[in-house]
Amino acid sequence: MFNPRPIRPLTVLAFACAIALPAAAETFDVRLAGRVIGQLETAPDRLESALDNTPLGAADGWFRASRTGQDYSALNSDGRAIDVRFADGQVVAATVTPLSEATELTNPAAVPTDVVDPVTGLNRVITASDCPSTFRMYDGRRAILIEPTERAIEGGELVCRMNYTVTDGPGHVSPFRLTNLRMEARYALDGSEAGPIDTLRISAGPFAVLLVRR
Repeated sequence: MFNPRPIRPLTVLAFACAIALPAAAETFDVRLAGRVIGQLETAPDRLESALDNTPLGAADGWFRASRTGQDYSALNSDGRAIDVRFADGQVVAATVTPLSEATELTNPAAVPTDVVDPVTGLNRVITASDCPSTFRMYDGRRAILIEPTERAIEGGELVCRMNYTVTDGPGHVSPFRLTNLRMEARYALDGSEAGPIDTLRISAGPFAVLLVRR
């Protein structure tokens, strides 16, 4: 079983791209305006983030997510829990606790087909050897489309820019209900081959979070 709850602005951005997993355990600093506000630790089947230095402590908290087989679980420090069972790209069961945090998309019948859990989805970005192709994620409350918009080589890095769009269900961060975010992933280059990700920037409106691999 798993468990998340409404994630505050900075936590959502860190998570929105925070739900990622490289082939081995990795640690990322979470930065806001040049200031380290927390850390993200990832592994192939889980992720854990902790924000402990946000301005005035307004978004401090933790988030944990895991994937076991085709089951996804998430829990955050606000007490929200989510459990989702997938079967070959389809959602067959989903629960959100407390019930007040469930949405119309918590009903499996309302979820689009061909979706992956956030751990799997963001792993495609974190571990990519080239810009990832379009894919759709589902987190128990909403469906999200990740769509590439630009591929470039800049300063010896592969740069992949993507749109992060909530296509079904509520947007992130009440009362803002953010539905359109931007992602920029930068990967080290070894000749023509992309190496591990260096940074992942997620922005929405006035908010921008940078994940920097240690």
